[in-house]
Amino acid sequence: MSTTRNTSNGPITGFITGLDRRTVVFAFGLYFVGLFATVMPPLFGFFNRMEPFVFGLSFVLFWVFIVSVLIAAGLAALYWVESIRGELV
Repeated sequence: MSTTRNTSNGPITGFITGLDRRTVVFAFGLYFVGLFATVMPPLFGFFNRMEPFVFGLSFVLFWVFIVSVLIAAGLAALYWVESIRGELV
């Protein structure tokens, strides 16, 4: 089985490779710090509610679950961006 990658220079690939490393680190850092801030005081007080119930979960449990999913998606996106830029170690 061949493990060659599609190296076509599409518009997204060109945009990602054209970005400065500091821009990528700043954007993802801001994303992760923003998500982290929503589960730490004082911002967590806004989300710390029992009602409304979302999919049978209290809102606070739903919020922590959604933040976890968004962090996992952000890490997957960061891995994808670094693989396109050739920065994986």
